[in-house]
Amino acid sequence: MTQPTPSAPSLTRGTAYRFGAIAVGLLFIAAIIVLSGQSPFEVLGAMVGGAFGTPDQFARVLATLVPLTLCACGLIFTFNAGLYNLGIEGQMMAGGIAATLALRLLQDVAPGAPAIIGGLLAGVLGGTLWALLAGGLNVGFRISEIFAGLGLNFVAQGLAVYLIFGPWKRPVSPR
Repeated sequence: MTQPTPSAPSLTRGTAYRFGAIAVGLLFIAAIIVLSGQSPFEVLGAMVGGAFGTPDQFARVLATLVPLTLCACGLIFTFNAGLYNLGIEGQMMAGGIAATLALRLLQDVAPGAPAIIGGLLAGVLGGTLWALLAGGLNVGFRISEIFAGLGLNFVAQGLAVYLIFGPWKRPVSPR
């Protein structure tokens, strides 16, 4: 019996739909830009220049991109496990709160590098504990991970706002 010869890879229907959706979205955006009286290429140039024009702007893009990419990696893991982790924002906030708390406590007692490492570890621990809380609600009380995660997002956001405008508020300097 003969083996079939391998052929060139072809686009699957799903890949074609994805590229088609991107193309339709770009055309829709370009149409809106043209209807507003602007050139899509000038708008694209301004966007690229605004994001990557200076090293400071590029650093801001990376500072925004890295946490979102880490969250996306975590979501890929949970989605492949058949779960829906809609509490990822709350986990980010809880990690940020824990990291900020650790850095506030370590700022006067530890030098720079150990304080930063302590803050990073506290952030990981805070986000992990927040995720375990959502998981515990699912396993122990049969609360859907969707509702548990979304509810805990609001709690984490409220806690962050309270801390920012309450105990962690910067003192106002007299002018």
